Amino acid sequence: MEQDDCIRIYEKIFKEIKSNWEKFIKKIRKLSDPDDQNVIFMDDFMSLLHRYQIDITNEDRERLVQVFPAGEENGRLRFNIAKLYDQKYNMKLRKLY
Repeated sequence: MEQDDCIRIYEKIFKEIKSNWEKFIKKIRKLSDPDDQNVIFMDDFMSLLHRYQIDITNEDRERLVQVFPAGEENGRLRFNIAKLYDQKYNMKLRKLY
């Protein structure tokens, strides 16, 4: 159930970015961990969202870190964004059904 809530957060981000999705994903990949591009620091993620003028609540941030945890490094929270990469295709599939 909580994972579904996180997918809704990603859907919201996708809907707000739409035509810039590919550019957004490229920037995400640049900011992600070089050894594992499915992992990103929450502060880097939030900074990128801010550049796209997208706000998510503190509750949503906490939920992402809890549901898709990837640990902590030097006090910086990390989370797994693998499901974010698939969001464009998930939205297309949802339209089919």
